[in-house]
Amino acid sequence: MILIWSFKYVVTAWIPDGAKILARKIEEGLWESASGVVSIVYGKTLSVKRILKNSLFLDNVLTLKADNPKHGQLDVERREIRGMWQALRIISQKII
Repeated sequence: MILIWSFKYVVTAWIPDGAKILARKIEEGLWESASGVVSIVYGKTLSVKRILKNSLFLDNVLTLKADNPKHGQLDVERREIRGMWQALRIISQKII
């Protein structure tokens, strides 16, 4: 298990700035079956996004979508992915 702090530029509308997210590491051999909301490191970017389409088995591409409509979706090639964690739950956040 890992604890991830959300930050100002997390593009998931339902995770506020400063929230702590509990996540479980997804081993590289299991990336093809990943789904749901993940924290992912690709290139020099750490992001929390929803997997829209997982084509890693066929095309080596993962399509990620932000829940926040301002940020849309993007394709990430397998070779860019450095790590992936399954987001399990928000475990703390500031009361607004």
